[in-house]
Amino acid sequence: MLGQILPARLIRALGAYVMLMSEQVTSAIVAGAISIIAAVITYMSVVVKIRSEKESQERNLARSFTGRLYELRLKHYPEAFVITERLGRRSRFKDEELPVIYQEILDSLSKWKAGEPSFILSSDSLKVFYELQQALDGNPALGNKYNEEQHARIWKLRNAFRGSLRKDVGLLFEEEGYDERKYYT
Repeated sequence: MLGQILPARLIRALGAYVMLMSEQVTSAIVAGAISIIAAVITYMSVVVKIRSEKESQERNLARSFTGRLYELRLKHYPEAFVITERLGRRSRFKDEELPVIYQEILDSLSKWKAGEPSFILSSDSLKVFYELQQALDGNPALGNKYNEEQHARIWKLRNAFRGSLRKDVGLLFEEEGYDERKYYT
């Protein structure tokens, strides 16, 4: 019917034009799709790169803080070892002298912890510190003398505290045979 109204040449030209337009539209759609895919890939790679850089910065910051923490522990922990050295050394003292000596040790430990060590003690070390503090602060069971159970508890807590401090600075490794359970039982 259209062929009767329009000459054949015009119909062919119109068909070619429609085909040309559909090729251009198809090309535009393909180009648009490729652009969108490229944009999504670029966006995803940027997000991954930003996340990776953020994690890297966080690891570096944590490593820096950990290094500083170890430096402070190495600076302050030796003093705790000096203070606790006399604990449990009954042979050097008379039993009647121990309450006074233990009180001096308790006072020295409390002064030591009142400074920077308060911020650098691990939670395990802090827990053992408070247990040791409580044991030293207790009244002697035999009036002015400690009984064997109190001596044994103070000795174990002293060793547990010192072991925990060593663990904090990473001086004890499994190949050295460190077993923290022996300090707590």
